[in-house]
Amino acid sequence: MILLISDVHGFFGVVNDQIRHAEETFGKLVEHVVVLGDFGLFSSKLDRFFDYQKRSFLRPVSFLDGNHEEFERFSELLETYSLHFSHMARGTIHQLCGHSCICLGGSSFLDVLNTPEKAEIKDHEIDQCLAFKPSDGEIFLTHDSPRGIGVPHSQRWDINGPTGFARSRELLEHFSPRLWIFGHHHQWFDRQLQGTRFLGLPISWEGYAILGEDFNLNPVKHVVKPEQPILRRWFGGLLGG
Repeated sequence: MILLISDVHGFFGVVNDQIRHAEETFGKLVEHVVVLGDFGLFSSKLDRFFDYQKRSFLRPVSFLDGNHEEFERFSELLETYSLHFSHMARGTIHQLCGHSCICLGGSSFLDVLNTPEKAEIKDHEIDQCLAFKPSDGEIFLTHDSPRGIGVPHSQRWDINGPTGFARSRELLEHFSPRLWIFGHHHQWFDRQLQGTRFLGLPISWEGYAILGEDFNLNPVKHVVKPEQPILRRWFGGLLGG
């Protein structure tokens, strides 16, 4: 079984917490974990978890990039920590539980703070996906949601306009995927439209989904507490946080 999770934001211990919960709940080993963006690829967070604390993930982990990663050092950090995780690049195909999945990280533009230039989904990345055969896109894994499926705005963002990324309708019409799973909005969303089931995942410490054979997809609501750095815990206690 594949564990799908999103928006880890550098709290890597949460991934292991959810792996343990999934294996206890379903009585099976997690074969692979896929993080649907906002993995938290920042040097400080990676160094603290993998180097200073000398921890590792319990199962193989891959991730899509989101809009909160250290893009200026992206390739360097991938190479440095290649023994711990791998990247599913935009516009690539991967086999999960016997299903052909197309991955597309990044997001639509929110603002200059939340959407660095390298985070924004580009037209050539959409074109790269559209070059695949319709049968290649049985499942779509994205960070942002498709546009026009009814995902409400997160209360975190005071923005106008539709949620989701442009040209997603072209992908839907070309592939007609059985499943489309995404994150980004930090909220559960589950809707069937024609032949496609759309599942939006919350922030990582509020739950995950399990993907199995025959397009079996199970959302799991499970809240864990992200581990805070020692100094933050100490100062938070002093300040009543």
